[in-house]
This record gives sequence, structure tokens and C-alpha cells, in this order.
Amino acid sequence: MKIRKLRIDITMEKGGHKLHTIVSWVRHRDIHLLTVGRYTYTSDQRFEAMHSPHAEDWTLRIRYAQRKDSGTYECQISTTPPIGHSVYLNIVDGVCMNASVNVNVSYNFKENVEGN
Repeated sequence: MKIRKLRIDITMEKGGHKLHTIVSWVRHRDIHLLTVGRYTYTSDQRFEAMHSPHAEDWTLRIRYAQRKDSGTYECQISTTPPIGHSVYLNIVDGVCMNASVNVNVSYNFKENVEGN
């Protein structure tokens, strides 16, 4: 069975707060920035970041995944402080051993109130 599309999903739990965050995907093998937000920064057109406005889900999609795509991928979230989460993708003979990786990232907010 050949893989046509591979997805790495991340869901951000925000506890009712509206966030303005940017998610970036980095491939560790060559420290290559793949995407920032929905923009793709690699010349390899098989990679695509997917995100719907007002949704909490971000997805890195790899079309026609190959053995050379195996390795560690990191999702970086532009919060303060920044959050990163790595997943290892293992593709053997055109078959992904973990075709859909779901990552759930939760973070807490601390309100900063300054007195006069």
C-alpha cells in the first residue's frame, strides 16, 4: 500500500481564550523550515500546512511520502514563551508506520495586570 497523503495534526487547547498564534513546521534532518502559518517555505511542493480560520487545528500534509521523509518534525507555536513539540515519522517501503500523528498541545494563560 503506497501512501498518497500523510498528515501530522496538532490541536491547540486554549481554554476559551482567543489566540493569535502562528504555527511553524521544521524538519530536523536538515533543520529545514517547511512552513510558517499557511505559507510554504520549501521548494518541495509535497509539503503543505493546512489551517482553517478560527479553528484550533493545524496540519502538516506530505503528499507521496517517501522513505527519505522519515525523521523528526517539530511543530513550533508562537506563544510566549514559545512551545515546540516533536514527532518522529517512520516510513518503511512506502508505508508509514504512523500515518496520522495527532498532537494535542494545551497551555495555560496568566493575566498580566499592572497597577497604577
